[in-house]
Amino acid sequence: MAGKLHPLHSRLLGNLLRYSSESFIQAAPPLRHRSATAAAKLRKRRQTVNKRRHELGLPPGPPQWSEQILHSLRRVWLSIVFLFRVLVFVVAAEKVWGDEQKDFKCNTAQPGCHNVCYDHFFPVSHVRLWALQLIFVTCPSLLVTMHVAYRDDRERKHRLKYGENCRTLYLNTGKKRGGLWWTYVLTLVFKIGVDTTFIYLLYHIYEGYDFPSLIKCEQKPCPNKVDCFIARPTEKRIFTIFMVVTSLACILLSIFEIVYLIGKRCRECCVSIHNSRHTTKRTLIESNGIKMPGKSSPETPAPSYSLVTS
Repeated sequence: MAGKLHPLHSRLLGNLLRYSSESFIQAAPPLRHRSATAAAKLRKRRQTVNKRRHELGLPPGPPQWSEQILHSLRRVWLSIVFLFRVLVFVVAAEKVWGDEQKDFKCNTAQPGCHNVCYDHFFPVSHVRLWALQLIFVTCPSLLVTMHVAYRDDRERKHRLKYGENCRTLYLNTGKKRGGLWWTYVLTLVFKIGVDTTFIYLLYHIYEGYDFPSLIKCEQKPCPNKVDCFIARPTEKRIFTIFMVVTSLACILLSIFEIVYLIGKRCRECCVSIHNSRHTTKRTLIESNGIKMPGKSSPETPAPSYSLVTS
């Protein structure tokens, strides 16, 4: 039945939308609403993180504005993907397209001409193409979730083996460091590639994003040039442009997030290299016994000489 989803697909989509909306609408409870034990654990965790960052030569913590920018980017991206693209696709796009082949009319009664003309102008359905695009765009996020779960499990096994007071393996299992940073960046690159590919395919297959009201068909077995008509061309044109614009917005947000992550990593590397060089320089100077600027050291008295007379 056109415009309806399978009950299993509807439940899966509902759970996905509910999980995504809760992930960026609901905020963490403030510190005053937490229990004393949870607050103590949080303070201890922050102290451990700052200690490890100090050992690595990094600042005590990342700037708050950078974390807010990254969090805002994720919220905007989730809003565009789930609220605009998915909901518009499920609620409106499928109803607008409906049974495309049934609504495609040609002014001829030649057997087979209608099917051949429809297949020539619509080799792939817009709705099915967008469904594949949304699947490929949203699935890579599961890789990041699986990577974080792997880190949590590894950290848990490490604490069970060496005790709760042992040195942690990660500053924060959900922090984008090391392999998780690469996983997240690669997922962003993959999303950019998927959106770009589907935008190009949509333009290449249909020779643009426009829907003419009348198209001419000369395919065999049509007896001559016949006129074919598309149902609701204006609505289809609007939805096509909307999906393309939202895809471009997601591409721009992903590019901006990649640039931000790379810039942040380069800045932290420069700070770490500067601190390590400064520490090495001070160590060499102090080991050679050279007086450091700003520090006072006791002066060695001049040797005493005795006058020898013969």
